[in-house]
Formats: sequence, structure tokens, C-alpha cells
Amino acid sequence: MGVVNKIIDCTSSCFTKSNIQRILVLIILSILGIFVFSISRPKIALYKIGKFIGYGNGHHGDIIVEVETDTYNILDINIIKEQEMPIISKIVYKEIPAKMIRKNKAKVDIVAGATFTSDGLIEAVEDALEQAYLKNEE
Repeated sequence: MGVVNKIIDCTSSCFTKSNIQRILVLIILSILGIFVFSISRPKIALYKIGKFIGYGNGHHGDIIVEVETDTYNILDINIIKEQEMPIISKIVYKEIPAKMIRKNKAKVDIVAGATFTSDGLIEAVEDALEQAYLKNEE
């Protein structure tokens, strides 16, 4: 019975206003420390700066793109040549490049109902980014 009484005594005395304030301060400092650490890490250079041409196979022929990068980001994706059906490709060429730029990578979800066109565009951007990626030896 003595252990139970000690636990009960601790619950009433351990959670005093000053102890709760100390705990909250520690939690806030921990969160701030994690935030500062995450933003203070130096960015790792990913890409060469420039414009790179990539080729992919769409549903009705080649898809050729120009991908522009800076050191850290995909800046722009332009469709240079394509032979896809306009009603389908219009959606693909609007949605997929925007996702790639936002996520800073070529691997994004395809557009439902436009699998081959989506895959061809992704393939073309991946091809361009292969040229843009910085290798360890550079």
C-alpha cells in the first residue's frame, strides 16, 4: 500500500504549476532546436546549372523536353516535341511538370487515363535530369 500512496502523492505534487512551466519550456526549446537544426544544414548541390534535353517514348511517338535547373532545383520544364492526342496530353503537360517542379524530382504520380503519355513525359524528364545531376567526382 505504501507504493500506491507514494504514486498518488507524486501525482499531486509532481504536476505543480512551476513543474508544468519547466516542462513546457523544455518542450518549446526542443522544438526550436530541431527547427534550427533542420534549416541550418547546408543545402547539397544536386544539379548542374543549365538547360538539358531529354527524350521519352509517348503513346504516339517521341516526347522531347527541355529541363532547366539551378544548383538545387528544377526551374522549368518545356515540351519541345510531342505527338500525343491533344485532349489527353493537355492535362498531362499541365499537371506533371508542375508536380515535378514542386517536388523537385521526376518521379511523380501519373495522370489517370493517360498512362503512356505520362510515362513518356516522366521518362523524358528523367533523361534530361541524368545529364543535369552532379556526380560525386565533380
